[in-house]
Amino acid sequence: MKRFGWCSLQAVAAVLAVSAVSVAAPAPTRLSVNAGTTFASTGVTLRQGETAVIVATGTISYGSQNPACAGSSIPPEGCAAESICPVSGGCGALIGRLGDGPAFLVGKKKTVDGPGTIWLGINDVKGAFADNTGAFDVTVTVQPRVEVAKVLQIKSGHLYLQRSGTDRVVGLHSGDLIYLGDELLTSQDGRVALEFEIGGRVKIGPGAHVTVTGERSVGDSEDTGLKFHWNGSGRSSSASIEIQTNGGVIGIKG
Repeated sequence: MKRFGWCSLQAVAAVLAVSAVSVAAPAPTRLSVNAGTTFASTGVTLRQGETAVIVATGTISYGSQNPACAGSSIPPEGCAAESICPVSGGCGALIGRLGDGPAFLVGKKKTVDGPGTIWLGINDVKGAFADNTGAFDVTVTVQPRVEVAKVLQIKSGHLYLQRSGTDRVVGLHSGDLIYLGDELLTSQDGRVALEFEIGGRVKIGPGAHVTVTGERSVGDSEDTGLKFHWNGSGRSSSASIEIQTNGGVIGIKG
């Protein structure tokens, strides 16, 4: 087993390259969003760390007093000539929201991050949906989550995680999985060990802030993996890393 000794985190963004595994995702969901729909559930619920791609095609008829927007050729982006509707980006556009969250423009294509159930509808003024006709054809594809590492052991202190796409910070425990995009933090007395699919291990010292940024690195010019942030303010950080591996590509770039 090859072993790299303890290293002081002097760099703001030293990167540890690791191999990753994709977790199988469900088949795409296909549906029609009627032009008279305010909001309707797609039935697709994203967990923390999951991402979905929404793709829309077709045209609808959007009832409008504006000649530039009236008719049956309104695309998923809506009609930009009219901006009286709730969501910025064109009346008659395909819009969405996650759970009870704020509405956003979907248009032809939109990538959304969980958690939450995906709802879709048409961008129109309240009470003015009755004169809309047609429907957009929509495909919602949940992207496979990329599993990067597992918490092997917490030797002291605590390990925390902020899941990609959320503001919530939760505690992590031995056996928990870490996915692409997650951010990890240790307490000042924290020492934890992470285990990767290639069989390697990484030990993270106190006060570290780690962001999972990519899948793997093959050469010196590629630097995807875990990103380590220096938490100091003008002084050297006390955080440290120990790496062990029995195969695969693991490295640190300063």
